[in-house]
Amino acid sequence: MRTIWKYQISRQFDLDLPMGWRVVSIAMQLDIPYLWILQTTLATSTHHFRVFATGEAIPDTATWIGTWHAENDELVWHLFQVEPEASPKP
Repeated sequence: MRTIWKYQISRQFDLDLPMGWRVVSIAMQLDIPYLWILQTTLATSTHHFRVFATGEAIPDTATWIGTWHAENDELVWHLFQVEPEASPKP
């Protein structure tokens, strides 16, 4: 069985996701960015994500997940899956 789950996006975050997960949307909802993921009920592993601003340096090993506009359309953000060492501690 598959389900779609919603996760709030922060500047840097980790999610426990099953194999085969897939992003179906990234969007703003009530001025908060969210990520919707289609996933199964299989065992999970931790995945690391980081948000980059337009023009910000991105590690070569990062994988692009999606892009979204802030509600006011002044800012554009880019979500990448990153290796753990590419996720500096807040």
